[in-house]
Amino acid sequence: MDFSHLISFFWKKRIIILCCSVIPALSLGFWTFFAPRSYQIAMEYHLNLNSVDYLKMRHRFFNHGNIQKITNALEKAGATKIQNSLRKAQSQEEVESFITMDITPSYVDFENKKSLRLSLERSWAENVEKLENLSAKILTLRIKGSPREEVMELADAVQDNLRYSLPLNHVFDLLNGSFVELNSGLGNLEESREQDQFELEEVNKIIQGLKAQSLSSKPLSTSPSISYELGGEKRDRDFLPVPLQIELYQADAERIQAKILTQDHRHLAKQMKVEAVNFLLTEIEKRKLIDYDLTSYLSAVDNLIEQTTDEGLRAFLTAHKRRAQNLSMTMQSVAAASSAVPLAKGTIRLTILTFLLCFCVSTAFLGLSYRLKNLGGP
Repeated sequence: MDFSHLISFFWKKRIIILCCSVIPALSLGFWTFFAPRSYQIAMEYHLNLNSVDYLKMRHRFFNHGNIQKITNALEKAGATKIQNSLRKAQSQEEVESFITMDITPSYVDFENKKSLRLSLERSWAENVEKLENLSAKILTLRIKGSPREEVMELADAVQDNLRYSLPLNHVFDLLNGSFVELNSGLGNLEESREQDQFELEEVNKIIQGLKAQSLSSKPLSTSPSISYELGGEKRDRDFLPVPLQIELYQADAERIQAKILTQDHRHLAKQMKVEAVNFLLTEIEKRKLIDYDLTSYLSAVDNLIEQTTDEGLRAFLTAHKRRAQNLSMTMQSVAAASSAVPLAKGTIRLTILTFLLCFCVSTAFLGLSYRLKNLGGP
């Protein structure tokens, strides 16, 4: 192929090449320049999250029900554009075009650990243990979109969601843990009470038998102090006079009865706590699909405290309320932008890249057509 002829051919087609390169590049440049600008707000939270906690938090935040709460808040604020976009989002990736969540320092999640080797000196089991102990200190959320006012409304909705709605999931976990622990304690108390009740019945049978025996026996004049000293162990009681044996077994019965009474009080206290925890679990469960937040939940706890007359249950509920409030306090943003920051559109970069791409495509197309045209020539 004669390159001079090819260059001459391209020179003749220079207007076509320029038009095919300049027009798309300028069109894209003008569209990008006059398109609405996107804005971003960054918020930081100081937390201590391992990979399990972080993945659980991501799952709960990007859950459809939680995103629905955010869109409801946007609807109340009048941010219709971003609200409609979030409602139409069909996947987490579409939601992350508006809200992204990152951690610092970054660590590898459990799903990718199989392909890792941290060092040649450490065994694989130690490597896994080391990875599981890694934790992130800073959680960063970035809110992106347009227009600027709706981005700020979205940032406020996300902040309120993290502080008042998302902690309800942690509260639910705490209540579930308490419910399991209290039920386990109730089971242990009931088992211990059955054993003590059985022992009490056996002691009463012995007392009744000794009383029947004492009616036909002649009482002995033995010093009570010597008798008690000799009868300190149950196996020695058979050598004591029957009246003293009865007194010792009656003391055992009183001790067992006092123990059963104490267990009954503890059982009643735990039962009241179980009922209270079950009520709070039901309260969260039946309202989780609506805009029920931590403030409403704490009001329900306050009402339950006011209705409670038992001091132990009141102290239990008050301690639970403080833990729930602490969860809300840990989700306060420590570094949030006061206003939305405009994002660069990259108009010049996109225009240049489009021009170069179109120039290469148009040149290649004309070169191919020139070759096909002259393929049968000398």
